[in-house]
Amino acid sequence: MRAAGWIVCLASIGWALTLFAAPRARQDASLPVVVRTAGVAAYLAGHRLCHQRPERSFVLHGTPLPVCARCLGLYVGAPLGAFLILLGAGRPGSWHWSWRRWRTLLLICAVPTVISLTLEWIGGPSGLWSRALAAFPLGAMGAAIVTAGVTGRLGPPDR
Repeated sequence: MRAAGWIVCLASIGWALTLFAAPRARQDASLPVVVRTAGVAAYLAGHRLCHQRPERSFVLHGTPLPVCARCLGLYVGAPLGAFLILLGAGRPGSWHWSWRRWRTLLLICAVPTVISLTLEWIGGPSGLWSRALAAFPLGAMGAAIVTAGVTGRLGPPDR
C-alpha cells in the first residue's frame, strides 16, 4: 500500500515539473521529437483540465504555462500533501483520521481559493500569485486525501 502512496507522490511531482518544462519542450526545435511531443501533450492535457486563459497564466520562455495560475497552485501543492502523508505512514495511527476530519480539513484548505474566486467575481484585485498561493493548500490537502486513501490511512466512512 505504501508503494501506491509513492506512486501518487511521484506522479504529482512529475506533473508539476512537466507544467514548467512544457513551454520550452513544445517550442524548442533542437529538442528530441519525443520531448517536444511530451510538451504538446502537456498542453492538450492542460486543455482538458483548465481554461488556459493566457492572461491568467504564468509565462515561461515567452509562452503561457499549460494551466492557469490557480490550477498551477493546485498541482504544485499536491506533492507536498502526498509527501506529508508518506512521512507519517511509518508511524502506527498517524494520519488515520475519520472521513469527517478529512472533509473538514479539505473545506478549511478550500477557503483561500473561495475567497480568491469571490474577489474576482465582485471585481476585486486578483493577480497570478494570489490565485496560485490561494489554491496551494487545496491542492496539498486533495493529494493528502488521495494518498491517505491509497495507503490505508483513510478511516472508515462516517455513519
